[in-house]
Amino acid sequence: MNQKFIDLYEPCKIFKINESNCEYNGIIEINKNLIVTIKFLGVESEISKQLMKSTNQTVMLRTKNKIVTAFECIFRSAKHSSFASDNSVYQDITLEATHTFFSETILNSDISNLSFTSMHLQFTEGNDIFGFNPFENLDLIKFQMANFPIELIPIHHNVEYDNLLFSTYPLTSTKDGVYSFSFKSSLQFSLNNNNSIKALNNYIRKIINLFELMVGELITTTSVIFMDNQQHYEYLGNINYPKYELNLYNQDSFHDKIYIRRRIFKISDLQNLGDTVKTFNELYSEKKIIFDIYEQILLDFDVNIVTPNRFIKVMQLVEGYQRSIINSSNADSQKKKDEILLTITDDDTKHFNTNHCNNHGVTFLKCLKEFTYDALLIFESISKTSVFKKYDSILMSIKTQRDILTHANTTESVPLSDRKMYQISYCYLYFFRCLVLKKIGFTEEVIYTRMCYNATFSFYLENIFDIKMEFSKYNYKSSYDDSLTNSFMK
Repeated sequence: MNQKFIDLYEPCKIFKINESNCEYNGIIEINKNLIVTIKFLGVESEISKQLMKSTNQTVMLRTKNKIVTAFECIFRSAKHSSFASDNSVYQDITLEATHTFFSETILNSDISNLSFTSMHLQFTEGNDIFGFNPFENLDLIKFQMANFPIELIPIHHNVEYDNLLFSTYPLTSTKDGVYSFSFKSSLQFSLNNNNSIKALNNYIRKIINLFELMVGELITTTSVIFMDNQQHYEYLGNINYPKYELNLYNQDSFHDKIYIRRRIFKISDLQNLGDTVKTFNELYSEKKIIFDIYEQILLDFDVNIVTPNRFIKVMQLVEGYQRSIINSSNADSQKKKDEILLTITDDDTKHFNTNHCNNHGVTFLKCLKEFTYDALLIFESISKTSVFKKYDSILMSIKTQRDILTHANTTESVPLSDRKMYQISYCYLYFFRCLVLKKIGFTEEVIYTRMCYNATFSFYLENIFDIKMEFSKYNYKSSYDDSLTNSFMK
């Protein structure tokens, strides 16, 4: 876990700068945000100037137990240290590392061409995201009475499409005759070719985006380990604000963790994990900017910022997601019409037609209506005509609110109160989650059931759209949730 690195402050011996061997005393320090700094103690003037000018140093050092390789180190500060008898000046130089590897052997790879065989990741509340309980069928009484070790088998789910292995490992310990049980979940990614650290971090970012859709809030990695055969390298550098527990477990004081856990969509909910990973990869490639916006909105929730900008960002999600769907569904017929229009040779007409063919007139209101219908259909059987008629007033208010805020029109008053705008933003953010989750393989039964456990969403859905959610609508049961509810592990 990355937690062991937090507030580390340790003396070290620096033995290499780039390709040059050296010998300096130093201090390696890691703060609560996992920012790694390396302080060189008593550096001569010439080397000080070299360290201060460069923005891409590679530094190797030894601590008591580890060899540390720090890439892309940049200058942070310099402080006078001492004068020598020949009036030479010595300084303490502090560098900040962008990518840092901790291991028991020297890492001889270039940062742009890493030759690891696999990558192992752990995430915020990874057990509840994976949804596998290796103790699900364990008879605790028989286990305690057994006079011989009982083999506990980890759970593995392999995804050949992307060389992924989802694993949950059982952990047991005993003290004074009392057994303790826990488990940890990790994601292994096999690496067949040399990879740059940038490409690997981009992949980690994509996996985190998928899990953030399933959870509904920001998460981070809690451990990143690269393997080269049997040697492992612990890595810091892909995050600056590590998160070890979900906010939703602390924000709801009315419900217990057992209840709240049922809001989280889990890997174990999926019928075909491989298809889900493949579909999400394709969707992420097509709509990466939309997922970036989604993360920005989650950050607003994480730091509890409530402004009209959140409403605007949510509407950007709606338009960005739905516009590509509309354009895709109309692509073939529209292309034929465009080809006919562009055969006209009259200059004025051709100029008009060219502009028209580059903008097929998909308005925000059309996107909003289609998006709303697709989302509401998950929660209630209703026709498209009924949706457009029944919710015409609220849809027009959302459209007007968005136009005024987007274009900074001060001559009109906004139709929605701040409270109503907040509720609508919340609803449509969760609509986005539900539509994406449905697209990548979560069934409507799973989506509806898990959303029932979100009392805030249920209240806003009924308040805005007059749709009341009922637990009795589906009979979906999660074996993971049930096993933790009914077992000795909570």
